[in-house]
Amino acid sequence: MPRRNIGVATFCSCLMPFLPACNTAGSASDGSDVDALPAYVLEEELRIGDVDDPDLGFSQIGPVDVDRDGSVYVVERTDMQIRVFDEKGRPLRRIGGRGEGPGEFAVLTSFGVVGDTVWVSDTRLRRITLFDREGNIISAVPATGVAIETSSPGFTVTVRPNAMRADGLFTSTYSRGFSGSTPPTGGPPVRAPRLLFNGRGEAVDTLGWWEVDVPNITIVAPSRDVIKAGEREIPRPQPPADTPLRMDIDGDSVVVDRTRAVNADDAHFTIMRTAMTGDTIYHRRYTYRPRSYDGAALDTIVAGMARRPVGGPVVTLAGGAIVAAMGSLTMPDPASPEELRTMERAIRDALVMPAHQPPVTSQRRGKDEAVWLRREEDGTGEFRWLMLQPDGRPFGELSAPRHLAFSWSSANQVWAIDRDEFDVPWLVRYRLVRK
Repeated sequence: MPRRNIGVATFCSCLMPFLPACNTAGSASDGSDVDALPAYVLEEELRIGDVDDPDLGFSQIGPVDVDRDGSVYVVERTDMQIRVFDEKGRPLRRIGGRGEGPGEFAVLTSFGVVGDTVWVSDTRLRRITLFDREGNIISAVPATGVAIETSSPGFTVTVRPNAMRADGLFTSTYSRGFSGSTPPTGGPPVRAPRLLFNGRGEAVDTLGWWEVDVPNITIVAPSRDVIKAGEREIPRPQPPADTPLRMDIDGDSVVVDRTRAVNADDAHFTIMRTAMTGDTIYHRRYTYRPRSYDGAALDTIVAGMARRPVGGPVVTLAGGAIVAAMGSLTMPDPASPEELRTMERAIRDALVMPAHQPPVTSQRRGKDEAVWLRREEDGTGEFRWLMLQPDGRPFGELSAPRHLAFSWSSANQVWAIDRDEFDVPWLVRYRLVRK
């Protein structure tokens, strides 16, 4: 295949763990100017999929991983199955399938390849199944976990096996639950252990601690802070948030403080990675040139707001409080092109924007523990990504088509989901090259 260069680009968010730093050791702030970095593009190397053959094509691509031989493992969510291809994109085998029996999955949540073992986590069946690379079942690890008693009435924490390590043991994650008829009403955080589990699902060690926030759940009526858009009522639009972004990298907590600049003379953001012990691995500060909400950027933001579904229950996180607005689950009919234009005009008239955009809009992690930060909206057909090495040092900026969905990356290899003109998904391997 010839190569081609392309210019590249509910309730769950409030359940993510947050581990505050308790030690200031680690890398010092370096004041890096992220607007003066080398430019990178993605060079396509391989495309996997098919428009007509369902055995070769995809309908809904899930997580992706790559083994040491370059074979790629792809979750097809429709079949609840892992498809395996060699480094040239030729199909090798399939692992699992929809069901509840041995080697089957009800909800394939996550998976990975560790040496010669493929592990697959199923949250509904509460088990982690281990396969060899040929797809033969090795064993099943119970993932019921350990219930942790807390001092907060009605509030429970369960710590469960989550992902397999190179030594065959399993790191953990946690879920929050509520018992009784009275929901939690806040309070100081409770501690939950970061447990290490063996292949029988037994806790064998404590690696550190989570500080788990106790939510203040308040049931309120659906919000009536709406604006009129023709015959429709839509929620009053709010500017994009600049609250911290948080993610987990192999048990470490990564926090991006992306408070938007008040003026152009003091524009910076920080990223801090904290180990599960509380020690700071690195804490870096980056300077940048703030971007305002110009016409093209604002048009793109407004168009996205107009196309979001409206109606139904609303769940928001305000500080430490979860506010659940209980309403009908009925969704309105899709808007016609004329209604969309009316909604866009109404949103733009009602939207009050600050002077500058937040410097980072989202984040992702690579298999090699590198971090990519998506930059401000510029209204073009591409997203800009700031690429950071595993120690937080910036090394370049990647411009990528906004429709690409990144699935996996390590060093200079990237796998992403591309969609053709028929909205058929393809899994594409790219090489990261300096422009």
